[in-house]
Amino acid sequence: MEIQINDYPVDFELTEEQTISDVINSISEWTQERDLIFTEAGINDHNYTIDNLPNIALDEIKTLNCHVQSKSNLIISSINAGIEYCNKVQEFLEKSLISEASVLPEVDNIKSGIDWLMEVLGKVQQLLGIDFNEILFTDNSVQYYIDRITTFGNGLNLLNGKNSLNEFFEKEKSIFADLAGIFKMLLMSEDIKLLVIQSIDSPDVLVRSLYEIKSEIPSQVKNLENISISYQTGKDDIAAEKLNDFIDFVFQFSRTSYQIVPVFGIDPDEIKIDDLSFNEKNNELQDLLKEIIEVMENDDIISLSDILEYEMKPSFEKLDEYIDSVIKFLEKRK
Repeated sequence: MEIQINDYPVDFELTEEQTISDVINSISEWTQERDLIFTEAGINDHNYTIDNLPNIALDEIKTLNCHVQSKSNLIISSINAGIEYCNKVQEFLEKSLISEASVLPEVDNIKSGIDWLMEVLGKVQQLLGIDFNEILFTDNSVQYYIDRITTFGNGLNLLNGKNSLNEFFEKEKSIFADLAGIFKMLLMSEDIKLLVIQSIDSPDVLVRSLYEIKSEIPSQVKNLENISISYQTGKDDIAAEKLNDFIDFVFQFSRTSYQIVPVFGIDPDEIKIDDLSFNEKNNELQDLLKEIIEVMENDDIISLSDILEYEMKPSFEKLDEYIDSVIKFLEKRK
């Protein structure tokens, strides 16, 4: 039996597992240790929820494809879906009030949508470990708006005429816009930012990230040259914007480098280019990044340009060789 994570083969040693449930439980423990969320299992190309598995012998399973998401990806995708839905309902309500179009056919859909929004908010609250009573949006707690949307949904059950519905919508027409605002606030919160930093991505996401990083290295090397030129010619605003893009890129590289160790079992000290290990290269980039931030805080543009051109740029020029080595290691596992 080949075990995959999101279509990517992984080495997973089975010991005393005798049933598919035993295997799923072991993999669930593996994902939980890495802060991943096991959502679905693909058994011989048929998908099942992990609490509704077929009664099938292990020797009949050719491929077990485990669909997982990082906690951060699950929350962010849920929040974005919540924003999109709230915006659509808000737009519908405003158009209905203006045109006095019949809204009765959509009432049941809105009721179901509210139930779904409550599930999304509950999931986000649970995964982030936050208390909606303690988080403010404008002048009220998030829980206040949740109570309002719940009351709104209950009120729909009592209305059955177009005029009364329009009057009701007019009174509560801002609630979905408020919820969209709450979702956006959560998306930009420190809780989400911390979760993204800490959360382990799934193997397929990490592999894709490696290829993306490699393809972007030449443009980032060129970006370093442009940053130095912009600073030297007094175009500080343009330089600062380009530098922020570069810092984001280094952050992505460091985060991916850190995560491939526990997910794929890679020893970063064994991957070496010119006697410098992958781990040492990562530390070198982090040290240079700290120097950049320090000179930026001191507004030392001359030192900043020197670090970028004479230290960071040479350090970056062999980064693709490290990524190639990691990719080759991963390809051997297929």
